Amino acid sequence: MMRFGLKVARVLGLALWLGVCVLWVRSYWWMDEVRWKRRLEGWGPVPVRTIYIRSARGSVEVGTSKEQRFEYREWRPRMWNYEQGEGPINPAARAVEHGWAKKYAGFGLMRDWRGEASAYRLIESFEGGEVRYRNLPVSHTESIVAVWAPSWFVALGSGALPARWAYVWLRGRRRERRGMCLRCGYDLRGASEKCPECGTVISKSTGGTPVPQLGKT
Repeated sequence: MMRFGLKVARVLGLALWLGVCVLWVRSYWWMDEVRWKRRLEGWGPVPVRTIYIRSARGSVEVGTSKEQRFEYREWRPRMWNYEQGEGPINPAARAVEHGWAKKYAGFGLMRDWRGEASAYRLIESFEGGEVRYRNLPVSHTESIVAVWAPSWFVALGSGALPARWAYVWLRGRRRERRGMCLRCGYDLRGASEKCPECGTVISKSTGGTPVPQLGKT
């Protein structure tokens, strides 16, 4: 069961690293963002908490925001949302309206708050198909907190475990071909049942080379 879990973890780790690399290349042409929203307690306006992860222009940004939305009482935000767009902007180049931002070598931390956002909404309709719209406020952002890092740094971090697993696997295959203990690398030629160095139990392969049985001592 443990071996199966390790195999699943390795596959997921490799998939994560590959996904980060694909998003890194794609980020120079497209912005990708995943958002999770939750309505908070209160009404008039409706408070909403958002957590997002955004890949844009060679950077990965993670942030959270709280906004007040001018919606009807029963309104509920869509919990999960994915958005993509052309013309990505690096978070370090984004303007700060009222807060502050700290930036260094592609890394950054930002805290900001913004004014009202508005949109045209239908307010009246008449016989004959005539309608009237008015530019009304839809939300007011109370706070935004975000951190970002270069995509290469995220790719390096997410690739550390897959690289380690690949190294251990290649080392094991090399030791097995040379008749060495897979655990400690001791020369097992002439050994019978256990590795003299670490005590790992040994079995004989069909080729006559002693092969340690990892997990058995």
